[in-house]
Amino acid sequence: MKLELNLVDYAIVLIFVAFLFYVGMRCKQQMHSANDFFLVAKKLPGWVIAASLFSLGLTAFDVVGLSALTADHGILSLHYFWMGTIPAIAFLVLCVIPVFAKAQVKNLPEYLQRRFDSDTRLIGAYVYIVLVSLFCALNLFLGAKALAFFCPLPQLVWILILTLIAAGYVVLGGLSAAILNSVLLVSVIIFALTPLSILGIAHFGDWNKMVIELMDKAYFQIWKPLLGLNSMGVKWESIFTGLALSMSLGIFALDYSVIQRIQSLDDAQEAKKAAITAGWLRMFSPFIIVFPALVAVAAVPSLKLFDIKDAESGVLILPMLMGNWYTPGMFGVCMAAFIASVLCSLQAGLMVFSAAVFSDIQNGTGHAKITRAQKLVVAGAAVFAALALLLTQFPDAANYVQAVFTFIGVPLCAVTICGMLFAGCTSRGAKAGILGGVIIAMLHYFCSILSSISPNLIPGGLGSLIEPIKGQLSYFGFRSVFASNLSRSFFVFIGSIVIALLFSGKSKDQSENKDLNLLTFHISSVFARDNRMVLLSTIFLLVVMILLNVGLW
Repeated sequence: MKLELNLVDYAIVLIFVAFLFYVGMRCKQQMHSANDFFLVAKKLPGWVIAASLFSLGLTAFDVVGLSALTADHGILSLHYFWMGTIPAIAFLVLCVIPVFAKAQVKNLPEYLQRRFDSDTRLIGAYVYIVLVSLFCALNLFLGAKALAFFCPLPQLVWILILTLIAAGYVVLGGLSAAILNSVLLVSVIIFALTPLSILGIAHFGDWNKMVIELMDKAYFQIWKPLLGLNSMGVKWESIFTGLALSMSLGIFALDYSVIQRIQSLDDAQEAKKAAITAGWLRMFSPFIIVFPALVAVAAVPSLKLFDIKDAESGVLILPMLMGNWYTPGMFGVCMAAFIASVLCSLQAGLMVFSAAVFSDIQNGTGHAKITRAQKLVVAGAAVFAALALLLTQFPDAANYVQAVFTFIGVPLCAVTICGMLFAGCTSRGAKAGILGGVIIAMLHYFCSILSSISPNLIPGGLGSLIEPIKGQLSYFGFRSVFASNLSRSFFVFIGSIVIALLFSGKSKDQSENKDLNLLTFHISSVFARDNRMVLLSTIFLLVVMILLNVGLW
């Protein structure tokens, strides 16, 4: 189906982009040095920071990628929000914000240096640069694919356009422009997607008729499929241990861009309120993303993707529903919404890339010229665009990016948490934990590959040697890459913490670290005493999940 866009649609998109640059120009007037570029020049209210944090959960990876996941697997994708957001927000509010506020730490690499040493800070900076580059490239790739549905420009052209827009207003206004524009980005996305749910209810009359239309009630069952086999290839304990315990902490609670925005608020209580508000908003994200995808599968017979393995159509499921139900004039809002979903991640990624290179790798000071920081933003945009073009050659790019996160992101996250919770963790243990986590991830990945190899396809009689080994590795025979990533993240997370503690010993640097009490979370603190039952109950549940997961293995 070919969409017919009119001048009103293009005018809406141009006005949307112009406003982004207008905010950037206004913020530029308040910046005089690199310190103003990487920090908020003017105090912002907590609700703006909350909207900025919420925007990190409305990226193209969520709006486009998660809607495709919903089309393939149904309402099970809700667990990506629920079981991932709750522990991440809890850890951010209960542990990260108090520790950072007490120690007056501004970002995660700075914490790694003060808690361990400069080498660990450098490792952390490089890891964050790699991860943010891959995730921003993935968002560019997905967003360009969705936008090509509305305006049939080549995907390469859309990648360049989106990169130029994000780099343009971030260069002008720095972190202030990125945070302020988040309010507009969130508003546009909500305005474009919410009517789909309302139109879906009106189309079917009620929820039950929509379920009957799908002819597969398991598609709308949230918990029951997790007790046995399901199309995602994961059970409830894998989602809990892999997503809630391991991946979500690194994706949200210890995300560089999250900490960067939280530190824009001077008051710790205001920061906690902003984080909790953003968490509650993310809990309502399914009504913005997941529910419209379900409506699309039910409304258009050709989009019943739960029995059609067509990843391309899954990525385009929301644009196709908009093309069916919206009229010219609204298409401009839809284009602006998908542009906004890319910018939500891209503006955050550019600030993380430039800040990590400037502060942690080049050891720049806040009094440096602002042009130095702006050049790093341009360099980051070029890296993101180049990687996005590379990802166009990989149809399962999202799975590959998540796999990379389990290799390097999860070990760093585990070591950071270990440093916050255990005063005995040393710099030697931290480095051993990161290296050990990478090795565990490699071994897990190798076992997954080995368990999926058919011995009959191996020449030279080697199949008879691999067959008994394959029988011992049946646990690693996952039905999907998503399930493999969840399992790997859990073992890497636990393994990194154990290795970090085992290799930690009394060191001279550790004994002379006078800020150790400020940089660790103590169960004996006033806050912890008031919430001791909650903390102990959480720890107990996590231990039960660990024992259960190991027992199933």
